[in-house]
Amino acid sequence: MLKNILKKFFPLSVKVYAMGFTIVSFLLLISFLWFNFNKVNELQDKMNFENSILAKKELNQAISKSIQSAKNIATQLENWDETIQQLHNPVYYTYWRRNRALEAPFIENYFIALEIYNKNGNSISDKKHFPLLPSMNDSTLGSFVAKNNENLTLYFSLPIKESTNASEHDGYLAIELDLAMLLNDVQRFKLISSASLNFQINKNGSSEKTMGK
Repeated sequence: MLKNILKKFFPLSVKVYAMGFTIVSFLLLISFLWFNFNKVNELQDKMNFENSILAKKELNQAISKSIQSAKNIATQLENWDETIQQLHNPVYYTYWRRNRALEAPFIENYFIALEIYNKNGNSISDKKHFPLLPSMNDSTLGSFVAKNNENLTLYFSLPIKESTNASEHDGYLAIELDLAMLLNDVQRFKLISSASLNFQINKNGSSEKTMGK
């Protein structure tokens, strides 16, 4: 009689119910895993987005510090008596820029070279040492990034004034710095690598926009 009652309420065999339970459990497990997978992806996307914002902030800080360091070196060179001497008497300028200028106490290891221009914006040397800056004027002052032999360099320029109270400048000064070394010197990167940085470079080899002044 009990057997008949069980057959009435449970007409299928135990194996069928067990199989159905297994399938339902499997589907629930798949649903659970899929739900958590999507949650993990959402969390990863959020972390990547936040890291990209922090990385941009980190890079902007490094660039600002780099420009400030370049400005500090250029300003000290501008105020150096020997720079003014070369501007007025450039007879030994080639030797000076290759030797004496590199030995100045305020020159850092990421410093590559400099160029001095007269009041008219022409180099005081017969040879143009900076092809990207063959001449200078007020509109070219500031800084930009260029690629030289696959290496990124930062150029920074400013006017030369013999007197701080002078209303007009007496010439121009431009310096060239190793950008990768400079960035590593001014910033301890956590989210990006200075070696992986890339800038939009024009056909002439310079960045489209100046980085700052």
